[in-house]
Amino acid sequence: MNRENERVLVSIGIFLAVFLLLYSITWFTNPMRGHMGMMGMMGAIGFPTWPFLIAILAVIIYIVMAPGRESETTSEEKNSDELINVVERVMDKDESLIINIIKEHEGITQDSLRFKTGFSKAKISIILKELENKGIIYRERFGKTYRLYLGDWLKK
Repeated sequence: MNRENERVLVSIGIFLAVFLLLYSITWFTNPMRGHMGMMGMMGAIGFPTWPFLIAILAVIIYIVMAPGRESETTSEEKNSDELINVVERVMDKDESLIINIIKEHEGITQDSLRFKTGFSKAKISIILKELENKGIIYRERFGKTYRLYLGDWLKK
């Protein structure tokens, strides 16, 4: 979220807080507060609830659009993609294919990878062993096969 959006949200929040404060003061000092008149929706206690609903809505909107949340995830994903692109440039096309499949299907089994690539068991095993020795992937035992994950340094 950029600075302009943040300023708008803060301005709306301040406006609503001042509005609620002034509205509450006029509500409790008004001798006709028991009558609905033009005030609209009334709560069970005889106090209009719609200003509070507006305030709650404003808080929800602020939480959804809170500064920093979007930029953190996108920058992490961007860094991860850049690292993977650098790694792929120094590898042959079979290794790049395997890394891309593991990236798209984190936790894929070695057997499933074999079917997706069409490579033999031996070829998959050799390539994965090399990638694991380089720290690009790691394998986790899963029954008689392995689950495959990108190395932690590629996820950051």
